[in-house]
Amino acid sequence: MIDNPEFLDTNYLSRKIIDRKMELKELENFVLRDQGSNLHLFGPRGSGKTYLSRVELDASPSDLNTCYISCLRHKTRYQVLSEVIYQLTGKKPKTGYHISQIQEKAKEAFSKEESILVVLDEVDFCLMNDGNDLLHFLSWLNQDVDILAISANYPIFNEEVDGRKIKNTMT
Repeated sequence: MIDNPEFLDTNYLSRKIIDRKMELKELENFVLRDQGSNLHLFGPRGSGKTYLSRVELDASPSDLNTCYISCLRHKTRYQVLSEVIYQLTGKKPKTGYHISQIQEKAKEAFSKEESILVVLDEVDFCLMNDGNDLLHFLSWLNQDVDILAISANYPIFNEEVDGRKIKNTMT
């Protein structure tokens, strides 16, 4: 018999972290930082990148406005921006818009918030499509939009995503 069945829940996050204190501190500093920064969390699949991010985001101040996007489900700029709009406004944009229209709707949604942290988990899948354009769009918005990019296949993100200043952290 299992003492605590919550351990079997797929959404369960253990609070015990082993050998990741430096990475967790880096994430904490990033989340509590001044606005206008980006972070790339890199490591092999299963090394705890998503887990550490979720633990830190769960522990972050309640007024932190976060859009958490799984790029496994949202693999294109259009899909990611549609999901961001939905998370910020509660309204899903209709399909069939041109990407420029979705970008305008995203700008409107971003402009209503003081600052936003966009977490792109498994960003590798988006980068295989038009993710570079997505990162370019997000990083050139006038609003305070910070990006936490989590990937397993891009060890040196700066070389893959031209023109963006993103600090690399390995797990």
